[in-house]
Order: sequence, then structure tokens, then C-alpha cells
Amino acid sequence: MSCLGCKHWDRDGVTYEWHNDYGEVTDERRVCKAVPFFLSDKTRTALAVVTDGSGYTGKLWTAPDFGCVLREALTEIPQDSDGRDDT
Repeated sequence: MSCLGCKHWDRDGVTYEWHNDYGEVTDERRVCKAVPFFLSDKTRTALAVVTDGSGYTGKLWTAPDFGCVLREALTEIPQDSDGRDDT
């Protein structure tokens, strides 16, 4: 039950990638859209909140294998780079 198969893992947004010395992508992170980015009365009961002390937008970046209690399965499960699905 990881981010890879979750509908909240932002597939349309920015991907943060790490590259090796040959320019190949070795790891990536994406934003979790299920976690609010500020504290307020509306987020008081949220299971997680991201804040940033400098006043800029905060984001929770997660790896494909990050486990999360907010996970909701996609209707179509994508395959990771090894061809394995997230079941």
C-alpha cells in the first residue's frame, strides 16, 4: 500500500528526480495531494499537515514506496520501472 498506486500521488505535477553520474534517473519524489499545506481550523482534524516557517508553500514529497494511511487506490494501477505493479 504505497504512493505508487495512490490517486493522491501527483502524476501531473513536478517530479523531483535524482540522477547518477551518467544522467540517468535513479530515484524520484512526487507531491502528495492528500495532505493540506497549512494549519487552520479546517485542517485541525487532518492526519497530516505540511507547513513552512518562512511563509512559502510547503509540499510533502514522497517516494513511490512510501506507505501512507491516507492512500486511496487508483482505478488503474501503474507499473514501476521494474514492471511490477503496486498490489
